[in-house]
Amino acid sequence: MREERRCEEGGVDAAARLPPTPSSLPPSRNLVLQTQGLAEVYISLAAEVPPPEGGGGAPFPAHLARAAAQFTAVPVASIPLDPRPDRDYSHVPRFAGFGPLVEGVGGINRPKKVVARDDAGGAHAELVKAGHDDLRQDAVMQQFFALVNALLAADRECAGRGLNVRTYKAVPFTPSAGVIQWVDRTAPLSTWLIGADRRSGAHARRAPAGTMTHAAASAELQAAPADALRAAFDRVCAAFPPVLRHFFTETFPNPPAWHAARTTYARSAAVASVAGYVAGLGDRHSHNILLDTATAAVVHIDLGVAFEQGAVLPTPELVPFRLTRDVVDGLGAAGADGPFRRVCEATLGVLRRAREPVTTVVEVLVHDPLYRWKATAAVGGGGPGAGAGAADADGAPAPTVNPDAERALLRVRAKLAGLDGGDGGARGVGAQVTALLRDAADPGKLCRMYVGWAPWL
Repeated sequence: MREERRCEEGGVDAAARLPPTPSSLPPSRNLVLQTQGLAEVYISLAAEVPPPEGGGGAPFPAHLARAAAQFTAVPVASIPLDPRPDRDYSHVPRFAGFGPLVEGVGGINRPKKVVARDDAGGAHAELVKAGHDDLRQDAVMQQFFALVNALLAADRECAGRGLNVRTYKAVPFTPSAGVIQWVDRTAPLSTWLIGADRRSGAHARRAPAGTMTHAAASAELQAAPADALRAAFDRVCAAFPPVLRHFFTETFPNPPAWHAARTTYARSAAVASVAGYVAGLGDRHSHNILLDTATAAVVHIDLGVAFEQGAVLPTPELVPFRLTRDVVDGLGAAGADGPFRRVCEATLGVLRRAREPVTTVVEVLVHDPLYRWKATAAVGGGGPGAGAGAADADGAPAPTVNPDAERALLRVRAKLAGLDGGDGGARGVGAQVTALLRDAADPGKLCRMYVGWAPWL
């Protein structure tokens, strides 16, 4: 008790010594003010009307370029920085201005691609987002993935396989503006499979003559009544064969490179699937899954629907992760029962053995008052409890105990204990993975997913 009181008193004394405002930090005042100024430039840029997608871009707004030119004491916003005990960041490249163009990249919220230059001559592509894309949620998920990577790196077996979740920097400035690190050398799964114009993808190039088109598959399921969804889904699957295996033969024609790419794809897909399952990550349609064209690693983006928020969408999400026929087609002859399963079991085993630190960190994340407990409008809006964020609709402070956060935390604990099967008994890692693979590929569940999720791909 005496030690606890001494710690409390020490904490109070330390807090009293903290400067009350940035202006009372003379050595850092310039850095703080420049950071604030550059953030305001990004916020203004997010509000600008973006140029059309694929039009070659538009000139970077001159007034914002002039404003940004004075903020050269701060690092480039999208460079990942690890905390250093010595607080020496002199090696980090400093911001030196923006590139000449702003590009439109499509999407419901029409984000913009820009290039930030640094004082070492480097160029860093960034995505400036606005609208309903609340990057606070992406930032929370990146913290969770960083924890998963640390746990995997500490496990000898997983570290030997190089298991990790691909992460990127996400910087929220306001609830409606932020910037994320551009993930280089990648293409959306949807672009490779169906093409940006829905006619030039692998399904059009590789599928046998006479097979159903992607547009026809979508129309078939949209027109099907609720009691005929399964029959319509079966017809679509029979007429729409998967083709992702050709990604490896086209992109990695050399046999050793082909084998390495297939291994990387299976491992990265498995780790991301299990990590996403534990965190309740939803909205895993084919636009939000990228393929690294240099390694075949799977990269998940747009992480705004997490901690079971997908279950309360107008069309609830029913599967734990994306394991559709094209995803399985890329895994080879063994399908999901080969390396993919083994990595799923290894990853889930690590997370279950570390359930206490995992749930502790998740508890901090889900109770963050800045976290927005609402499924974004991009995927159809929220459901019961949506909007229980930092303040209620009338502006009153949100309740101290958020029931959505409490439910999410209970679900994470149940998953890490193997108690999410609904039968009341704890399952082993192998049995839990078997159930997940079965649920993820269940046609009865996939046929009832939102049509825009494209469960036939």
